[in-house]
Amino acid sequence: MRKTNSEWRAILQQQKDSNLSIDAFCRKHKFATSSFYKYRKLLAKESHFIQARVITDPIETKHDTDLIDTQPGFMLELPVGQLSLPASTSVAYLIQLIRGLA
Repeated sequence: MRKTNSEWRAILQQQKDSNLSIDAFCRKHKFATSSFYKYRKLLAKESHFIQARVITDPIETKHDTDLIDTQPGFMLELPVGQLSLPASTSVAYLIQLIRGLA
């Protein structure tokens, strides 16, 4: 009898919880490993979540000592509100900020 996607989700979770390798789990429950991998891949595509990776390489940043020469500071008008920045805000920081907002 063919299993539903929700049954396969439960099976995939059982394998994770079992601490058994996929091969051992499939042998124990009499599943073909090819079916296990097929449904794992298929159901991962249907998920509303994305897989995140942690990048451990440090990000190199260049600190710029050039300062923007304005009077008391300046304000950015954004759709969600206003952002006030001091006159001593560095050019490098502004570039990063604008890229982050884009």
